[in-house]
Amino acid sequence: MIGVLLGLLWLGPLAVDVALPRPSELTAVAADPVELERLSARLGGSRLLQLWSDSVARGQSRPATLILRGLGLMAAQHPERTCQIMPLFLETAVRLQATRKLDEATTRGIADTLSRMGDSIGQAHFAGEFFGPPLSADLVIELAELSRRLLGWAYDANLPVAWREAALGALSNLPATVWAPLAPKLASLAQAPDAAVLQRPSLAALAVLAVHDLSPLLPELVLHSDDPSLASNGAGELCLLLPPPPRRTPTAPMPSALPPPLASRVRALAALDSPPPARQRLGECLRLLGTPQDRTLWQAIQTAAKRPRH
Repeated sequence: MIGVLLGLLWLGPLAVDVALPRPSELTAVAADPVELERLSARLGGSRLLQLWSDSVARGQSRPATLILRGLGLMAAQHPERTCQIMPLFLETAVRLQATRKLDEATTRGIADTLSRMGDSIGQAHFAGEFFGPPLSADLVIELAELSRRLLGWAYDANLPVAWREAALGALSNLPATVWAPLAPKLASLAQAPDAAVLQRPSLAALAVLAVHDLSPLLPELVLHSDDPSLASNGAGELCLLLPPPPRRTPTAPMPSALPPPLASRVRALAALDSPPPARQRLGECLRLLGTPQDRTLWQAIQTAAKRPRH
């Protein structure tokens, strides 16, 4: 009897290996996202990342991009696993980039997969994020480390811009209370002259903190920046997240969606002779303010944008 049990224990890992899908099975279901996700979930994140590394090392671009698709689909269906997979995904991507074996399709696939992971995290319900019991100490430590890694990606000028943008998007989807201490670095990144393409995703992250009263840095940038484009972009990102004001009542004046100083700043920026794209960023703010004068100003901005530029 003991011999039979020992034999079963010895065969156990072997049986598990046999049950796992083979990489060729992923190729066979490439056109079926549901089946691709199912097989990817059976393989698991660690195994998928190993297969991905092997494919890149062999110069097999199509299998590599397919595995990335499977990883993204799995993350979308299992947000609870994504925070555990993401640190290893980031490490693997940087290591593979250093080998200079990533082609354009795989490089683009990495950005897409990271964006899917970020969206997946945004769908997860973290207990204690603004309601319910607080996050556990272990989870706070884990998510704080992940936040620092993602911001590190955003700051790394050696990485493709699409990766850096996707990292900021993923950071914005983590529980905001965890990464709020990173607000000063996000504000610095938003103002960095050599990282202009990251300005809007950095401001979008700051807007998340602003609407939850976790950092005043975005409103301060909007109010005090000497750069009208930066101020307009910051106001635009903030207004995208603000709820509409309560309905007007017969006995009370129409409430404003923005504090008076910010409302005045938005109107001043909208009235400037700035390039149309900067002024157009203020459309949501003017809609939220909602007075007849704001509607007229927004119509004037739209009309100016349609005029041919000489």
